[in-house]
Amino acid sequence: MIASQILIALCCVGSDSPKKWELKSCILNLQVEKLKDLCLKQREEIKSLKNAILFPDVMNSQLQELLEKQGSELKQAKVVIPALQQQVFSLTGQLQTLAEDLAEVHITCILVYMPSNCCHLSHKCRLLKLDTD
Repeated sequence: MIASQILIALCCVGSDSPKKWELKSCILNLQVEKLKDLCLKQREEIKSLKNAILFPDVMNSQLQELLEKQGSELKQAKVVIPALQQQVFSLTGQLQTLAEDLAEVHITCILVYMPSNCCHLSHKCRLLKLDTD
């Protein structure tokens, strides 16, 4: 973007003016900076490739450790997941039983006691539940 603006400015300046040389210098400096950045990126890539080629054992051992860790986690999951599924199944059954018991108590309270006061109904329902236990 800046380089294109400098090129436009170059067209507007006289052929041998000091401004033109200054603009050309700016363009060259921008190009040098871009080349430096490119060289730095390539240098980092080369270092990474050299490390992978020269020290494959380090990379392999790191991968092996990762695989072992994941294998261990998989074994643990194979044990834990069925146990959790069984607990969920059991708790679901308990909740179903509690819901049925609550519905029975509620129906009994409504049929046996028809008070005008809700608090009175709630109290008698609790007493009835305690008597049946």
